[in-house]
Amino acid sequence: MSNLTGRIGTFFSSESVLRNLASRQQSLDQAQQQVATGKRLLKGSDDPSAAAQAERAIMRIERIKSEQRVLDLQRNNLSLAETTLGDSVSSLQRVRELILMAGNGSLDGSQRDGIADEIASLRKSLLGHANRQDSNGLPLFGGLGSVAVPFVETSNGVQYKSLPGQMNSTEVSLPGVLDGQRTWMFVPVRDGVYDASFSVNAGGLRSTAPQIADLSKLVDRSYTIEFSGTGYSVTPAVAPPLSNVPFVSGDTITFDGLSLQVQGSPMPGDTLVVNPTRSIFQAIDNVVAALSGASSSLQVTQGIQQALSSVDAGLRQMQTSRGQAGELLNTADRITDTQEARELLLEETRSRAEDLDMAEGISKLQSQQLAYEIALKSYSQNQKISLFNYLD
Repeated sequence: MSNLTGRIGTFFSSESVLRNLASRQQSLDQAQQQVATGKRLLKGSDDPSAAAQAERAIMRIERIKSEQRVLDLQRNNLSLAETTLGDSVSSLQRVRELILMAGNGSLDGSQRDGIADEIASLRKSLLGHANRQDSNGLPLFGGLGSVAVPFVETSNGVQYKSLPGQMNSTEVSLPGVLDGQRTWMFVPVRDGVYDASFSVNAGGLRSTAPQIADLSKLVDRSYTIEFSGTGYSVTPAVAPPLSNVPFVSGDTITFDGLSLQVQGSPMPGDTLVVNPTRSIFQAIDNVVAALSGASSSLQVTQGIQQALSSVDAGLRQMQTSRGQAGELLNTADRITDTQEARELLLEETRSRAEDLDMAEGISKLQSQQLAYEIALKSYSQNQKISLFNYLD
């Protein structure tokens, strides 16, 4: 058996020591950067799986922040809309107070004209509330439309020019505007708000405001009740037909889902007209017309009674919309809480994937410093291994 003797050259030994020293220095630099930044992952190649997990978490966090910014804008709009509705309810309640005040029999024509002027001023204020815009110039009550001014004065009264309806809420967002038609306008077959007024009233008749008898039978049209003295007829034709029906003072007249009562002794030709009231603004216009230059106390009484019924319907709609806005604001708070919880979970996921355990990192840094110092000493000793040093 022969003995094998290996020989390692001085150059190879030096190269090996230098490579070890460079490796130790690189590990030390990495440990220092990890401690300085607090990050375990300095680049994707350190741990590709963890880096991908952290990146996904960061993207989801940014999406949540973007959704929250949109939600904050929607919350601000809804808060402004709720405040606007609160102001509108106060104005409409003031209108109601003035209508009741106008019913005082001791007031003369000029005093009622003054009340009518104040009501007209409040009506103008209400129209401004209906067209109020958010900070971006978009209407708060635009519904599903995109017009800048949803409520427009026309020869037929205030018209809603936007698209009725309202967007649905999602898990992360809310509608930024409310349905103006549902808030400020009346739909006859939905709300049943009608106005009854005498075009001819020689007999001094009195009528109650039309009430809903059957919502499913309501029809969007006007009616005329003409009295013959002992009877009455309703046109256009209704089912069942009401033609030459014997009239009894105080009896209820019912047709197409509506009912009302007429009291007094009619004269032939007396005529009661029943028209749909299409908005809160029209209801106010009707009472202003009844109070301004009223020819008789009977006309005032009739106009006041009709107006109170319509204004009460308007108050109910406004308060319903205000309650809806308040519920949406509560929903916004719930969404924010949910999003914050999701963001916290995602932040924990990201932290587990890329953040450094400082205690572990400092311990590793100390170990790398010690290893580097040993490598330096090894390199220093290796430099002394030379034939010339041996000969010396």
